[in-house]
Amino acid sequence: MLRHFINIALRNIRRNRLLSFIQIVGLSLGITAFILIVKYVEYEKNWDAFNTNFDRIYRVQEYKKGDKLDVNTLTSFPVSGYMKNNLPEVEEVISIDTEKNRIFSSSPELTFIEQFGASASSDVFDIFSFKLIQGNKVDVLDQPNSIVLSQSMAQKFFPGKNAVGEIIYDKEKNELLVTGIMEDIPANSHITAAYIRSIIKESDKNANEWGNTSFMTYVLLRPGALVSAVDYQIRNIYKDHLPLNKSELYLHPLKKIHLEPDGSGNSKSIVFFYSLMGVLILLLAKVNFMNLSTSMSTKRSKEIGIRKTNGSSKQKIRWQFLSESIIISVLAFIIALALTFICLPFFSTVVKREITLSVLNDAGLIILTLGIIIIAGFLAGIYPAYIAAGYNPIKMLKGQGHFPGTKRKSYGMMVMVYVQFILSTILFGSSIWMYRQVNFLENKEVGFDKEYLLHTRIPSNNSHVSYDVLRNELLSNPDIKNVSVSGNTPLHHSWNTTVFYEAGPNDELTPVQYNKACFDFINTYNFTLLKGRNFSREYTTDVNKCLVNETAVRKFGWKNAIGKWIQDGGKKYEVIGVLKDFNQGNLNTFIEPYVLLLHDGNLDQSTCFTFLVNSEKINQSKREVKNTLAGFFPNSIFNIYEFEEDSNRKVLEIWTNVRNTSGFFTILAIIIALVGIFGLVVFLTQQKIKEIGVRKVHGAKTIQMFLLTTNKLIVLLLIAILNVVPVFPILQRLTPGAYKYQATVWDVLLVAIGSILIIIISSGFLAYKAATRNPVEALRYE
Repeated sequence: MLRHFINIALRNIRRNRLLSFIQIVGLSLGITAFILIVKYVEYEKNWDAFNTNFDRIYRVQEYKKGDKLDVNTLTSFPVSGYMKNNLPEVEEVISIDTEKNRIFSSSPELTFIEQFGASASSDVFDIFSFKLIQGNKVDVLDQPNSIVLSQSMAQKFFPGKNAVGEIIYDKEKNELLVTGIMEDIPANSHITAAYIRSIIKESDKNANEWGNTSFMTYVLLRPGALVSAVDYQIRNIYKDHLPLNKSELYLHPLKKIHLEPDGSGNSKSIVFFYSLMGVLILLLAKVNFMNLSTSMSTKRSKEIGIRKTNGSSKQKIRWQFLSESIIISVLAFIIALALTFICLPFFSTVVKREITLSVLNDAGLIILTLGIIIIAGFLAGIYPAYIAAGYNPIKMLKGQGHFPGTKRKSYGMMVMVYVQFILSTILFGSSIWMYRQVNFLENKEVGFDKEYLLHTRIPSNNSHVSYDVLRNELLSNPDIKNVSVSGNTPLHHSWNTTVFYEAGPNDELTPVQYNKACFDFINTYNFTLLKGRNFSREYTTDVNKCLVNETAVRKFGWKNAIGKWIQDGGKKYEVIGVLKDFNQGNLNTFIEPYVLLLHDGNLDQSTCFTFLVNSEKINQSKREVKNTLAGFFPNSIFNIYEFEEDSNRKVLEIWTNVRNTSGFFTILAIIIALVGIFGLVVFLTQQKIKEIGVRKVHGAKTIQMFLLTTNKLIVLLLIAILNVVPVFPILQRLTPGAYKYQATVWDVLLVAIGSILIIIISSGFLAYKAATRNPVEALRYE
């Protein structure tokens, strides 16, 4: 019996080659997109899951005044020691200091920049499952200036030999002894480090620095320990040591750090977007499949009449239709699996993730998808199976209608087409939104000119170097327009502190971002000074002055900020100027109160240099700046970056990735929609061949015939577009971050025009061909 059903199914596929091909291709593409998205979402949700103690690892974080939306993922170094000595629930705890874009050298020829690294104690290998290939994890980082390299870093700096016992130099030219080699940390780890160096020196310096919140603290709880009990015990650690600090500490689980790093779930929204996209694409493919299955079934009324006349029972006819639909679904599923394996390398490149698919490891996903597809096949075949099987065979053989309730069926099919259009326009609109959002972030005004800036950070020990001498030497080059030094720079680094302010509360410190910069900082960046004046070499008292931004003025409730004071630690600073707001941190956060102090000009500390250069000679200027600095800082290793190249663009990179992937899947969805609409138009034109012939004989024009086959589709599409108008405000609300694109009526029109073009492209040729066909041929059809 099954063989009989398979033979009939294959025969019908051959008989209706075009429509069957369209049906199978559309469903296959939908299944492929669904599997790819599921694998991506699964990858994102399993971030850090390679750690053996995944469920017992937590990061200590702080939030302000009971507001868990104002979160800092960094804590002070003494927190780890306090927890280890006072909390019995804690099995192990460490402090980690992350590092970025550090330069290392094993020889003058082998000098490279390592994008990510970390400083930690040997206990890092007890908490995290970073595998040591060489070295003893008990004491591998117990000595100052010891370092563990990843396999790839060891091979890069010490090609062809064992790196353990060798010396590698940091950019201050300190000697670091390689004491261990570890496997490269998996790509789906939130700690991405090519090396881990000893934190001994930093721990000695910061042992009692409760106010310096620049370390990540990780805790491994004992089995069965209550997180709530630990939260209660650590909540007021800061208050106990810094009475005016109102921040509270809590544990944040490792399994949430990637998608919900600060508890807000902003990154989780991105995974939601992908999940929604996967469901919509699969629904779109299934609706297409069901539409075409129902359409094709109406052509088989005579076949059913003959089968019933020859004694076929209702049950056999039902099983025939159901089995054919399920067989086509399974065939589409097999093709989709092959397409998935073919597309995976390209897809992994687009999403910048190492996504794999294995028949054995992903058996659950494959079985689930197959089950969904079989259900889709069952639903697609249920109408002809249960309705057509009960119809009078004599009427079918006489050609008196196809199936019962043809008019109702027609309305039902139009509803399904309408649903298809809604799904297509939602996906199209979402893709446009993602593109607009990323474009908005890329071109957003950040409050200063960054296009022609060069940037570097030099950790110098040369206290004899004079900033003024260095500045004059650099400005003697006509291609260098301005120079400044500062403690940090916008979009690269930021410092936080807490201050008192005039007319503010005396028992509460207010958090602000701050920086120390030279006289030339504002002019180099072209910041806008709204009130007051800049720091000036003419005033020796400017070491006791400061500038603030607009947000600080609003936060402090000042009507006129000039002459007011701010107290940081035990020192008061008088406000002499107000800066227009600019983005100090990344584009995912709102602008915070900002205080700018005067840099003392000493270059015996880690200093940021910024250079405003000639726009036409950026590469040449990079070389000249590097050569000049090398003469002043011969014992430092550094590189010169264009400002955008070295800026903190993580948020923009995330959304660029979202834009690329949503565009990838939207193209797939458009192809599915094109295939589905094309199939429907093929069916509709075949149904209207005789009507078109009769109308042409009576003088109907070609444009009238064209509209006859497409008018219902276009009307349904326009209605669907109106229903999709609320999608833009919903996406805007769901999109995380501080700055969001405001959708306009032109975006809605773009969706409408693009969707109509899809219909014209997919149906125009067939409709035009049917409309211009010789009416004699049309009347002879069948």
